[in-house]
Amino acid sequence: MKLLDIRSRLLLAAILPVAVVAIALSGIFLMGRMGDLEQAHIQRTQSLLRQISVASEYGIFSANVDSLQSLARGGVREPDVRSVIILDAVGRVLAQAGHSAYIERPDLLSKSDFFRDTVTHNDVFSRSVTATSIELDDALSLQSQATSATALGRVVIEVSRSSVNAQTVRLLLAGLTVTFGGVLLGVWLAVRISRGVIRPIVMVWASRAGITGADAAAMDR
Repeated sequence: MKLLDIRSRLLLAAILPVAVVAIALSGIFLMGRMGDLEQAHIQRTQSLLRQISVASEYGIFSANVDSLQSLARGGVREPDVRSVIILDAVGRVLAQAGHSAYIERPDLLSKSDFFRDTVTHNDVFSRSVTATSIELDDALSLQSQATSATALGRVVIEVSRSSVNAQTVRLLLAGLTVTFGGVLLGVWLAVRISRGVIRPIVMVWASRAGITGADAAAMDR
């Protein structure tokens, strides 16, 4: 009888389910939390972008550069915001605050409402600034035409992902610590339990093989 094989099999049978469950639960938790962090990052930036685009409508329409510059400077005071750029309808920069690599390439900013820079790994969000007008029919008629939106310009915000990445790293480290801690606890419990299961088997085998109790106890360690 191979006692080491029996002990190894018992340990594997006890440890493997614990390890699989711990890794699976940790993976599900980490994926969910990382998704929440990413969603919160996007929602916070889009909320700021929406506020600036609405507030800059009159400034773009009236060519009030000072007002637009004040909005841009206020935007870069928010956490993780690297730059704020306000463009007119033809792509000219009206106001800019912070440091951005896209100030000289406004054509890139109009291609998408969101893209991730592969060099800086920053997120770039943009939103159109529109003016809504209502056109009425004949004064004697109570009917009115549907509202139409006129594009006045565009607001672009570049946001750093450093805080999101730092939180993700801390979350991964915490998840790995909990996972390995659970696996180590499972190993310790499995070893303790396996000794109680294997000891009777060792004693029976030792009595049949004529091995003394001290030698059998040494083999069970």
